[in-house]
Amino acid sequence: MFLGFGPMLAVAGLSFIAALILMLNMDVKLTLVTMLMLPPLYIVGARMRKRLFPISWVMLARTADIATIVEEDVTGIRVVKSFAAEDAQISLFMLSSMNGAATLRSIPPQPAFHHHPVRR
Repeated sequence: MFLGFGPMLAVAGLSFIAALILMLNMDVKLTLVTMLMLPPLYIVGARMRKRLFPISWVMLARTADIATIVEEDVTGIRVVKSFAAEDAQISLFMLSSMNGAATLRSIPPQPAFHHHPVRR
């Protein structure tokens, strides 16, 4: 697994170092300001990942359930028709679709930015 991501990580690291060297050659102060913003940016990204990863995992699972039903119906259309099971398959598909929509509705809305009023 690491061998798959190893070259990508190496290229990303070398690109970062090359960009840092170029930025230092252009303007040292601006480079320092930019580098000071990296830790808060990393923290915000890590927090967003903690919130979004479980939600996306559930949604991918629900989408996979729907795709499985569709695939089974399309590949086995003759079997479905021969047993007159169209209504049962349509209700199964609708149930899966409603479960996915219910999952989306159950996710509480998150504000894009947390506004903290300035105290004087």
